[in-house]
Amino acid sequence: MGYEVHIIRKKDYEDYEEESSISYEEFVKLVESRPELSWESADKSDLGDKKDYCYWNSYPAIVNNNAPWLHYFRGEISTKWTEDHCLSLWLELANELGAQLRGDEGEQYDEAELERLRQQHQERSTPNIIIKKKPFWKIW
Repeated sequence: MGYEVHIIRKKDYEDYEEESSISYEEFVKLVESRPELSWESADKSDLGDKKDYCYWNSYPAIVNNNAPWLHYFRGEISTKWTEDHCLSLWLELANELGAQLRGDEGEQYDEAELERLRQQHQERSTPNIIIKKKPFWKIW
């Protein structure tokens, strides 16, 4: 299954019985108003008349024509793309819709949370070990 984030709009975010209230028309309008989003995937696959998936084809790190996507279903917009750049765009879209960006476990993503994640990622990618190089002629 995997982890997903969801753009949802509810009166009570703690109530799991309440359905999100984002209409399909709002989703279509949002996608068509954003030049970075399109109905066609990077691999040009045919979606037919169904417009419940949109793609971020200008994403800076598309690998094997696999672009980040959003899926509309029953009043919410979901995706498995949770990389920092993606979360930033998803949060922008949620703000445009007057909605929230929530994870599978109910956690809420906002600008402060995204900044914390970026800092955490940067700390993990910065090595703490200083490697002393040997001269090229030493083998031991």
